[in-house]
Parts: sequence; structure tokens; C-alpha cells
Amino acid sequence: MARAYISVGSNIDAERNVRSAIAALHARYGT
Repeated sequence: MARAYISVGSNIDAERNVRSAIAALHARYGT
């Protein structure tokens, strides 16, 4: 499997939205 790097950011409620985005990516793609 290829390794990819992504950048996640948010200007609105950053702490909550970034955590949510990372959780969604983990749920979809795993570790």
C-alpha cells in the first residue's frame, strides 16, 4: 500500500473540527 501525507486545518472551531476530521479519516482508512 502506498503511503500518503495530508494536511488538515480549520479556521472555525479548529480543535474540534481537526479532531473530527482525523477521526473520520481513521474510521475510513485505519492506521
